Amino acid sequence: MSIKNIAIRTPAATGSSPSAAGQAGPAWKARRIFPRAVATLLVLVFSSLAQAEIASGIYRVTGIDSRWGTYSGQVEIRAGDEVGIHDIIHIQQWDDARFEGDSIALAWEGVLDLSGSEPTVEVSLERVGFVTQYGDLMRNPDPTANAPVLYSSELVKADEATFEVSFRPAPEDQEWTFDETWIWDRPSDPTPIWVNERVSLQGHDPVPEQLKERLFRLFKSYHEMPEVQPYVERPEFQEAMHYWIFDPTDYDFYRSRPDVLRVVQKIVDPISLVETRLRARAYRHSLAEKQSVFDEQVPVYFLNDPGMITGFDPTLPEDLRQTSDKDSMLWTGSYVASQAMRYLVTGETEALETMTHALEGQILCYEIVPTPGEFARTLRTHIEGADDEWIQGEGEYSEIDWLPGGNNDMLKGFYSGFLWAHLALERAGGYGDLRARMVDVLQGLLDYNPLLQVQALSDVTDIYDRMVFLLLSHTLEPDLSKYLEYAAYYKVVEPWLTATGNGSVYWYGIADWSGIHLGIQTLLALVMGAETASDPLLILEDHALTYRDAMATALDRLRHTRIGLAQLVYGTLGSFSEPPPELEDALWVLREMPAPKERYEIDYSINPAFCLSPFPEEPWKLDWLQTDRFQSLSVYPLFEKGPRNYRWKVPPGSFDGTATGDWEPGVDYLFAYWFGRYFGVIRPDM
Repeated sequence: MSIKNIAIRTPAATGSSPSAAGQAGPAWKARRIFPRAVATLLVLVFSSLAQAEIASGIYRVTGIDSRWGTYSGQVEIRAGDEVGIHDIIHIQQWDDARFEGDSIALAWEGVLDLSGSEPTVEVSLERVGFVTQYGDLMRNPDPTANAPVLYSSELVKADEATFEVSFRPAPEDQEWTFDETWIWDRPSDPTPIWVNERVSLQGHDPVPEQLKERLFRLFKSYHEMPEVQPYVERPEFQEAMHYWIFDPTDYDFYRSRPDVLRVVQKIVDPISLVETRLRARAYRHSLAEKQSVFDEQVPVYFLNDPGMITGFDPTLPEDLRQTSDKDSMLWTGSYVASQAMRYLVTGETEALETMTHALEGQILCYEIVPTPGEFARTLRTHIEGADDEWIQGEGEYSEIDWLPGGNNDMLKGFYSGFLWAHLALERAGGYGDLRARMVDVLQGLLDYNPLLQVQALSDVTDIYDRMVFLLLSHTLEPDLSKYLEYAAYYKVVEPWLTATGNGSVYWYGIADWSGIHLGIQTLLALVMGAETASDPLLILEDHALTYRDAMATALDRLRHTRIGLAQLVYGTLGSFSEPPPELEDALWVLREMPAPKERYEIDYSINPAFCLSPFPEEPWKLDWLQTDRFQSLSVYPLFEKGPRNYRWKVPPGSFDGTATGDWEPGVDYLFAYWFGRYFGVIRPDM
């Protein structure tokens, strides 16, 4: 709803009677000469207020509701866009009510309708948000039954400065009601007393009609699926415009009032309060406070004895609570990098210790596998008699199990972990054995891993990973032969990198989100390697500029997305003359992540405003009839989603989650936070 000021003169002094201003007649004037039609509109708007003897401005509110008791607050009447319709802004906090330790508040926008025989206040409050169940309270799973509830009340004048309102719902299936007294206080300030700042940002240009027709024919079988059918005729489905929702509402409020849950435009019940608490736990903590939460949690719950990142299930027996993540090599690399950056920023011994523990795990993933060049996806303490795909280590490794299947994605764990660990260990001094083992692992991978053996010198995809590993190995231990081989491959890769931004693609809501994350790690390794490695031919400075140009290209290709880590890394290190606006938005994405991560039953499809995308997630896999490839047309803020083990690789159009399952580590947050601190984008007081 648009909030506007027009030239209506309200009582000038706080506490003066609005009726006295009414007796003086319409005391307004335009500050410039308006066309007659506009002047007539202003007269009509003011006249409707004056005839009802209702002054615009701010009123003190006291009230009582049928569920939570007494409350107080403010209401503001501001001139609206239509004749006889004015904007209402309403904020309140209950006097004594608490929800699991927090005070309860509510904010909403409504209208004052003066077009009828009696002035009427109306507000539409949502029945549901995105959480489906909390305790014994459950939402109706049918979105058609979950339309917002319209509350209305006549505005009854009690005396010259006081009005009584009694809000009742329509339809009457909602038992929650509330009654209030409004007492005029003062004229409005230029800024409203509260603003709902939620906006939906277009995620791309409109899809050309001919292309849309072809895509709809391609996905005809997807549109015929029972889950998709209810949305097909929706205008937004047919339009195929994807949105990213940005909602900084009440950020400043929670930074100053961390003990309050302020529900926004919803009926206040335990579920809407749980939804509000997710926003509060995102915004009430500074970025540094959230870092502290996650950095304390990981070594206690999510880093196993062999040194790998895990999940944690408190419902299991104590010795089984750390649950293995099959992609842990990648996340452990990110954790090693985060702790290395933390050490480089703070010099904290604890950061160096947690980094070396996890680094040992990464190294062991290679050393434990008897076949040269192969490596494990993750490790665990040996479980006797386990009937699963894990393999018990041999000899000195017999107390550890390893998971086979180290693949191209897992290779990227070595990029981030080893490079940043090298920089930290170089700063710390010593650790010669650990540094030598890293060098040996990289040599073994280069010599024997089939993914790093070049078959065609002209094929970018065939030489790219080897090129990165050559630079990484040369960075850790200068080697002229590796340096020269890397330089030869660079000449092939350079045009592709600068033209495609490392292959970054975002196309009408479709992207390889996991691939985008891997590209971030690769370009970051290339930039840092080129800027820190030995450079006998003085070529790496130019190479680093190329990699920074590729980052700028990647950011341009990902414009209108709010992935978070991509905007942070590319906006920081890309070749921009000044920081791009996406960099500030990346910080907002970090602000959106609740701390700690908590699980609730979530399904946005219960909300009548929800709509599926007409395009399945990862459509190139051609498996949408067999696999859940549904994605939302709108990408919701992180505090309206279920937690994930590593947010930056997850398709952002996800819209559901479960209250059961592992606790999730905050490695995703820590990697982004300490990257920002290392490069000065995030200050310690943020």
